[in-house]
Amino acid sequence: MVRLQYNGEVLGITKPLKSAPLEVNLSEGLRKLCAALSRYCVKLVASFDEDATADWQTAVLSALRPFDEQRAAQARRSIPSSPTPAPITPAPVPE
Repeated sequence: MVRLQYNGEVLGITKPLKSAPLEVNLSEGLRKLCAALSRYCVKLVASFDEDATADWQTAVLSALRPFDEQRAAQARRSIPSSPTPAPITPAPVPE
């Protein structure tokens, strides 16, 4: 008969977990990403002119489509689902 033994070390539950870093600052990476995307868009828009072929114009519009979709999605999220109630004007104080 085979006897199974429980071994917590194999499961990794007998040793304490490594502590996670207290803070992770993503702002510098996000800033670099935004700058790179901005440069990319500027180059695409600069290459889109009336002298460009229809295929190139279609390619540029296709490359810019995700930015348009993201902008539209943000606009939809910023519109409140219910109308904003009119502000309540306080009644005048009797003298």
